[in-house]
Amino acid sequence: MSKSPFADYKFEWDGKGYVIAGDQVMSGMCRVEEELTAAEVGWFFRERHAVPNTRIAKAMAALLNFCADDSTDAARLQAFLLKSEASKAMEALEILLSFLQQSALDQKTNGKVKEEALPIAVGEIP
Repeated sequence: MSKSPFADYKFEWDGKGYVIAGDQVMSGMCRVEEELTAAEVGWFFRERHAVPNTRIAKAMAALLNFCADDSTDAARLQAFLLKSEASKAMEALEILLSFLQQSALDQKTNGKVKEEALPIAVGEIP
């Protein structure tokens, strides 16, 4: 069995810590990107100056689902949208973008960003 090229991804949300094992990071990225991609975030900021809270909430719910959080999608979305102050949305967006950029990190570089992985290209939404 080969070692994963990804480091474990750790984050905290609503006071609870989560860890995604390195060998599960790519699968988690696929789940999150079904709801929101880094390119879409760039487009929303460039064209509309904000990312819709519903898109952030759905992507965060996908990430928490992947982590096998016990709450339901409906409960997560309702809690997020009820607390939809800008700081909560930005906190979620920071976690999501950090997770989606995980591929730029390599365990062999001790968490340093690989030069060829930067900068992230922000494209148009197809």
